[in-house]
Amino acid sequence: MDQKSTVKVVDCRRVSPPSGSVPAIAVPLTHLDISWLYSAKVQRLFFYEFPHPTLHFMETTLPMLQRSLSLTLQHFYPFAANIMCPQSPGKPYIHYTEGDSVAFTVAESAADFNNVIADYPRSVKLLHPFVPQLASVARVTEEGVRVIPIIAIQVTVFPNSGICIGSTYCHAVGDGSSFMQFMRCWKSVCRSGGDLTCLENSHPLINRDVIKDPNGMELIALKSYWQWVSSCENTTPTKEVGTDKVRATFVLGRAHAEILKNLVTAQCKNSVDSETYHISTFVVTCAFIWVCLIKSKERVSYANSEDDNVFYYFLFPIDCRNRLEFPRSEKE
Repeated sequence: MDQKSTVKVVDCRRVSPPSGSVPAIAVPLTHLDISWLYSAKVQRLFFYEFPHPTLHFMETTLPMLQRSLSLTLQHFYPFAANIMCPQSPGKPYIHYTEGDSVAFTVAESAADFNNVIADYPRSVKLLHPFVPQLASVARVTEEGVRVIPIIAIQVTVFPNSGICIGSTYCHAVGDGSSFMQFMRCWKSVCRSGGDLTCLENSHPLINRDVIKDPNGMELIALKSYWQWVSSCENTTPTKEVGTDKVRATFVLGRAHAEILKNLVTAQCKNSVDSETYHISTFVVTCAFIWVCLIKSKERVSYANSEDDNVFYYFLFPIDCRNRLEFPRSEKE
């Protein structure tokens, strides 16, 4: 069965911060942000049990979901804004003005909720209907400035089973940690019935002035940006996923991690410097995932290759927020 046929759009609307809560503001993108303009949009799905019919959701849960989202956006207003992309020599920036909003879609799915959230292998396209669509470019102004929307949200109801909150957003506005902070704050405001005191210690730092550029990386980033924005085809292409692929979830528990640690420890006993090794859960998890990825890629790409001298690189991001020199308040 075509998975798209299992989803029916119930409502489409837009959610803004409360009127007058956020002034018009422009936030320039840094050299760390600009390069993410060309990358594919980030997609996230959150599933929750909800053993009630769709009508119950529309009458009781949806109003608070939207109200709490509006209240949260007054602190996370960049998600409700747009990215302005002027031609050379202009610089891209986040621009919020009164009335800017987030696309919010409500849908209903006839799919089996338990099958959707299961760990066992299923078609890679199973989850696609629950991901909202976000246009690569909303419009182009008379001055030739491309206006890029930042986020779209879709709530899909599985009657008497559960709900899914899906999002598609531009990585240039926030990384995974920033987005999860936004989602946690939205959840807290929703659970509190709209009480914003729960956000007193969770306000985001939107000021980009704390990002320093001693090596002139901005100019390098801007040169690539100007080339990209001047192209008529500066939208991110959508990559088609093969229908023969599957998606599965693998859970690595504490017991599995201990087995891996013991295995590595046993192999290090013959090493002279074995006592200096600190074998953490993070290290053995990364190593295990790395080996599995290599084996899977070799099976696909190097099935007929006799070359064993192939280098593989394992990269992961590091959060350096605590190393930034945040401005001190006037009271300090």
